[in-house]
Amino acid sequence: MKRLLPVILLALCSGFVLMSCDSTVQPQPVDPPNPQTLEEAVEVWSALNLNNYRIDMTRSCECLQPVEYTVVVAYGKVVDVEFEVNPAQPSDSKEQMKNFARSVTGYFDLIAEYKETAHSVDVEYDAEFGFPTRIFIDPFAGIADDEIIRDIKRIY
Repeated sequence: MKRLLPVILLALCSGFVLMSCDSTVQPQPVDPPNPQTLEEAVEVWSALNLNNYRIDMTRSCECLQPVEYTVVVAYGKVVDVEFEVNPAQPSDSKEQMKNFARSVTGYFDLIAEYKETAHSVDVEYDAEFGFPTRIFIDPFAGIADDEIIRDIKRIY
């Protein structure tokens, strides 16, 4: 019994210590980065280190019907573009569409290129992952149909 008493006391003390700890600690929600500038968006996207993904998006302009397409990116480079030819715009060939297609970093480069020189650049970024979700670039004031309009719907 004398040997058992220290073990019982230790068990009781341990139980009291454990009962006094709050075991219902809830994790605090983390706000998404919500980038507002090109530099912030590049930082958020780069931290993800994604090199292989698909982008569902739309190319628009003032004079033609919007074209929906999927860009396939492998090892950071555009390797394919998937889309259905619109009978109203049969001139959209696969090669022409590949010329329009960019990776996310390619779109960051496009935004940076026009940021200082274009008449107007308006970009919205994904709050969580930083990629541009809406790009509107008007290179020259007063010139019709020169706008670059891209809507990125999802990346997967």
